Amino acid sequence: MSNHYCAWNRVEWDEAGLKDFCDFSDCIEYKNQSEYGDGQLEGHWFYDDAEKLTLYWGSFGNYSSPGASSNTHAIIYDNEKEFKEAVAHWESLEEYLESDEDDVDTDVTEPEEDDYTSEDHCKWYQYGKLVLDLKPEDDHVTALRAHMDAAKFWPNCFVISDHGNVCQIDMSENPIPPQPE
Repeated sequence: MSNHYCAWNRVEWDEAGLKDFCDFSDCIEYKNQSEYGDGQLEGHWFYDDAEKLTLYWGSFGNYSSPGASSNTHAIIYDNEKEFKEAVAHWESLEEYLESDEDDVDTDVTEPEEDDYTSEDHCKWYQYGKLVLDLKPEDDHVTALRAHMDAAKFWPNCFVISDHGNVCQIDMSENPIPPQPE
């Protein structure tokens, strides 16, 4: 069984012995890049550590740089076959996507009334009411997607820092490698 981690949970990340983004940032490969706004890029990145059978990946764009902890993930694989399949999946992805500006509203920079907001990735609010209460070790993107799928409503999600900075969470279908059954 493989183990999935999110870098915003530093305790779990460090206990697993995972690398900091700065330790491999010069080795990442960019995938699924597309242009938004005024010539800025958004997309995904990955890095494979074959020695430790670990795959790191994340997303960037719209106020989130590569390596932002809320968008940085890792899977430690138990066997080499699964690891190689996951790496092959990432390597097969296109570096750049064809632009289709009608699909996604990339001009969203501030939460609207019906969007989900959080200050800590755990407590998520909509219309000022708590709609989802997660544990720190939960993968917030996966939990948010499941919650939205159950409600059949898919608002934008934002984290608001203690300084008032707003960061939209990338809720697109991250090209996460297939997980072993």
